[in-house]
Amino acid sequence: MKTQQSLLLVAALCVLTACGTVTAYSTSSSTLIEKAAKATGEQTTHLNVVPQSQQGSVDHVKYHVRSTRGIEYICVYEVESSPSNLMKTGNSRGSDAVCAKLTS
Repeated sequence: MKTQQSLLLVAALCVLTACGTVTAYSTSSSTLIEKAAKATGEQTTHLNVVPQSQQGSVDHVKYHVRSTRGIEYICVYEVESSPSNLMKTGNSRGSDAVCAKLTS
């Protein structure tokens, strides 16, 4: 019985991990840039997603963007279908992403 429960738990964790990976790579760069632009106040044409910076989980995507002026930000975008989706109200710019400046 314990073995079955353990296997079921491991299977569930693998599925959840895979969902995060799919979320990270199925979200387009243009979507991530739009979210970051709203959160940072930068223009979309001045931002690029840093290659290989996307990391996903079940309810959010973490990624880096760099402006044409060399400023790098780390951003977290909470997926709209996530159950918690608390970040939408936490950002005064009306974005569902939150970004913090890493370099100046």
